[in-house]
Amino acid sequence: MEDCSMNPVEAEGKTLDEALLRASQRLGVDPSSVGYELLETKGRLLGILGRKVVKVRAWIQPEGSKEARLFLERLLSIAQLECRVVRVREEDEVLGLDLAGGDSGLLLRRDGELLEALGYLTERALSKKSGRHKRVIIDAEGFRARREQELKEKALRAAREAMRSGSAAIGPLTARDRRIVHLFLKERPGLASRSIGQGHLRRVLITREASPSHCGDDHPAQ
Repeated sequence: MEDCSMNPVEAEGKTLDEALLRASQRLGVDPSSVGYELLETKGRLLGILGRKVVKVRAWIQPEGSKEARLFLERLLSIAQLECRVVRVREEDEVLGLDLAGGDSGLLLRRDGELLEALGYLTERALSKKSGRHKRVIIDAEGFRARREQELKEKALRAAREAMRSGSAAIGPLTARDRRIVHLFLKERPGLASRSIGQGHLRRVLITREASPSHCGDDHPAQ
């Protein structure tokens, strides 16, 4: 996924808002039209020496990215969560927004369930406003990469168990997590995977097959 960073500029300020204002002035647009990545934050030494400096890399973001960022930050404000969008990435029909802030850890509880909910709401709002469907993936503190690796390790252990005993299950998992597991197992011959259960309790069932075949009896995204 590529950064939405055509002709980026760098700017500094005492606060994030000030740094973004300076960046937007250099880009010649309103601050609300600026996408950015937080590069550095330097604080005062013991609250006395030095000065606080916030440094960002900023760019003019596409309209869809702008609407998604503003909607998500409005949701975070309503929920009184101390988080902001610090990076926007876009490729084809996928939009990624990375969050950072004092409450970002709260978003990772229950295997990132709140991240999924925020992504779903942002995706629906963006689709309703633009009339186009774009998948929205929200991340914080590198959670997505760690979660994907964890799921692959669990799937590998379950696959070995299925080869020994005939079947094994993982879950319950979110729809996105089940998709990751299905796609990972698709490359392993002699196994099939499908989603079972209802609602939030859906799991991935892995079964051993007599001969190699396509994994994923249901659609991987289920």
